[in-house]
Amino acid sequence: MSTGNSAASTDPSSRFISESAIEEARREREAAWKKAYESGNTSTAAPPESEYDPRTLYERLKEQRQKKDESYAESRRFANQIKKLDPEETDFLEAIDEHALEKQRAERQAEMLALAQFKDQVAEKRQASISASSGRVQPGSSKEGRGAAIAALAAVRSRPKRTEPLNFESQAKRIKPDPGNDDTAIGDPLPVSPPPPPEGENALNSLLAVYGSDSDAEESPSSSE
Repeated sequence: MSTGNSAASTDPSSRFISESAIEEARREREAAWKKAYESGNTSTAAPPESEYDPRTLYERLKEQRQKKDESYAESRRFANQIKKLDPEETDFLEAIDEHALEKQRAERQAEMLALAQFKDQVAEKRQASISASSGRVQPGSSKEGRGAAIAALAAVRSRPKRTEPLNFESQAKRIKPDPGNDDTAIGDPLPVSPPPPPEGENALNSLLAVYGSDSDAEESPSSSE
């Protein structure tokens, strides 16, 4: 008996299930389900019918093995795409980043310089418009006018004065009274107009007036500020 069992276990054909055995097992499952349904136990579900596969077990196992290998290779495919960088590659990338940063810094400095120049130009134009609207006298022109007035005043002062006294009596004798004019009394002296001031004094007075107007013009903007 033991020899028969050992022979059956070593028989290769005993490892495979025949089609007739599969069909017999299916019939038994259907009969058991029908019996349970007739007894009123409807909770028992009908046994699912397995699809018949005419291939051998080796072929089916081979297919399963191939599917596992494909899924493993697919999972490792993304991992193989990640490559560690070499030192030369890292240095090259760092040099590119540094060059980009230097370019950005240069552009930022150029923008700041252009903005500062624009602000200076706006301030200069504003100052020029304010000075033009207020009519402020330039300090250089006032100094030049004052210097010319002082020079002219010094020239007038350096002129010699008249030393001869004015003879009002001789001038009165030269003017004779009109005998036909009754309004003029005989023996009364005619009214004599005062002599005109000398030329030097007229020039001196005019220069003093110009100097005073210049000083008033310089003081007026300072007082308004």
